[in-house]
Amino acid sequence: MQKYIRATVTAVMINQPETRDCDFKLMTVIYRGMCNGNDFFTMFEAKQLPSPETIRRTRQQLQEQHEHLRGQNYQSRQRHQAKVKKDLGYSV
Repeated sequence: MQKYIRATVTAVMINQPETRDCDFKLMTVIYRGMCNGNDFFTMFEAKQLPSPETIRRTRQQLQEQHEHLRGQNYQSRQRHQAKVKKDLGYSV
């Protein structure tokens, strides 16, 4: 199932770039696609759907390995990181 989740997360992030910055949007798209009209809670309870943490970790790994899958917030977080390090006393 891990390969399926990885392929699904990749496809969603490529086809819907707004999901790259929001795990809730990403999970919503994935769960809607997997439920196909079935009851979400029944499938989730029966462990027929991946956990939210699995989806989040998969997204994180993919974005670490593939720069083109990073969202728009990535660059702003990187720029802000230098200021935070300086404020905390780290040499930048």
